[in-house]
Amino acid sequence: MTKTAAKFGQELQSNLQVMIVKPSPTGGLQTMQEAIACFCVVVNKLTHEFGRVIGLLKSCLARLNDAAKKYQLEPTNATLNRQIQLLVCMVALIGEHCNLDKVREDRPDLISEINAVTKSSVNEHIYGNLVKLYSRLGDLSLRNRILQCLGFMFRAYPTLMTHPTSADMMDQIFASNDYDIKGKLLKILQDFLSFESAKHSAQEKAALADKGAAKGVDMEAFVGNTHGFAESGVSSAIVQRYLPQILDAALVDNQQIQNSAVDILGFTIKQGLAHPLQCLPVIVALETVDNQQLSGRASALHTILHSKHASLIHSRYLECAQVAFRYQEKIRGDEPVCGYRCTTICTAVLHRWYSLVKEKRQTRMDFIRTITKCFDVDSTKLSARQEDVDFVRFIIENLSALEYKTQEEVLGVIRSAINVLSVAGMQMMEVLSPSDLMRQLGGPVEEQAVSTLEVMPTTTRTFEPFSMARASVILAMILLLKSYLKSTYGLSEEKCIKWVPGKKSAIGDKPAIRKIDRPLQWEKLPLATREILTPEDIKTQQDTFVQLWEADPVIAEPEEDIPMADV
Repeated sequence: MTKTAAKFGQELQSNLQVMIVKPSPTGGLQTMQEAIACFCVVVNKLTHEFGRVIGLLKSCLARLNDAAKKYQLEPTNATLNRQIQLLVCMVALIGEHCNLDKVREDRPDLISEINAVTKSSVNEHIYGNLVKLYSRLGDLSLRNRILQCLGFMFRAYPTLMTHPTSADMMDQIFASNDYDIKGKLLKILQDFLSFESAKHSAQEKAALADKGAAKGVDMEAFVGNTHGFAESGVSSAIVQRYLPQILDAALVDNQQIQNSAVDILGFTIKQGLAHPLQCLPVIVALETVDNQQLSGRASALHTILHSKHASLIHSRYLECAQVAFRYQEKIRGDEPVCGYRCTTICTAVLHRWYSLVKEKRQTRMDFIRTITKCFDVDSTKLSARQEDVDFVRFIIENLSALEYKTQEEVLGVIRSAINVLSVAGMQMMEVLSPSDLMRQLGGPVEEQAVSTLEVMPTTTRTFEPFSMARASVILAMILLLKSYLKSTYGLSEEKCIKWVPGKKSAIGDKPAIRKIDRPLQWEKLPLATREILTPEDIKTQQDTFVQLWEADPVIAEPEEDIPMADV
């Protein structure tokens, strides 16, 4: 090094040390971060005067421990609070930017000075001091600052994140109801993962650049760099360990926490750190929000999953729909959840999801077949919970508003409705109005393809009135959906009955074009949107169901469960 460079290094080091020891009151943490980072770079690269760093760290640790003891006796002392916040930052930043454990290995002449700080690992010592302070000091501002400083250490030494004390601390934070500290932890995880990704990308570029110049065998790469391998697996381990909490955080009603969680999910999906099916239900739920920015980010992540793992993610449709419904319930509060939104046109809440699913015939028909399984009502019990009614209404409203590609999808929904109505619907009519059912079945047959069903006596069975009334609401909604789709897409009863699931046909291949542009409404079924609470509600619903049933064309016998796929 030239004399000029050496002189410059000495002067810069002295000036930076003054800035650190006597920080500007207006500079804040950002200035302190930059000053210590520059100071450590100058020492590492130019002056190699590590004694100054060791002395500074030793002094800061001593002052920090002394201030912490005083603060425990005077927890309202604002001056001590500010002093502790400053000192923990200084200690953590020195630890981040100057690896004194490595200096101890490379400079035997400094071992005694470093041992004066600690005879064990300096990085572990700094980390241990920060964790102890976090557990001892209950002040929220101090805890937030200490957590941020732990983030500095995690960024430089990733394996510290897998330490049992780190796991205990993060478990406590995720289990708490404090959104501020949860947000801080998620931001630390987000910054850590981003930093790790950038670091590994830089290492890969450097390795590719050196590959052509290197000759012979790189024994470190051949045998294995255990330290590098240990650090490279931390990102995956952390994501796997805390993915359930991250997924929960993505669905909370707090924008800061939600944004950080979605950022982590983005990193997880792009880097392939978790199974796609673990993330998909939450991604689908986030696509349903009114916030276009957030739903757009979720849709972009869904598109990545779709392009990389189409064969894996096109399953568990019902589970994803249920998570989306529960999330809508959560953000709507006391308002009933609706499966579509109407502005200039009506759009299904699940339209972003279906726009990916409908690209291929197999997947879109699998979607229809699976999602309509929520229609099923056990004909032997004829019972339903209120949450079942609300979920089925959500799905029906979505199915009424989806942008279908072909009429085959519409016919698939109608056929699923017919299959449920022809069993559970008939059973409901037999219980509620057996004389009307006998008259309907015994009257003239309007369609040659329709055959009557033998009516089984039910005198020995009883049904819980409220539960049965809720089941009748589900069946009535299915009736109205069937009628709505037929009129909206111009499909006759005869076409619906003659269509064969799984078989390509001219009618099924036709584009699905709406003849009527109006949403599905529930004015004919008032109890679809409010809970059944009284015996009068039960009577009203029974009468409404019978009227809707009698107004609907004859229900066909159920088809066998033929897969809606190419044959």
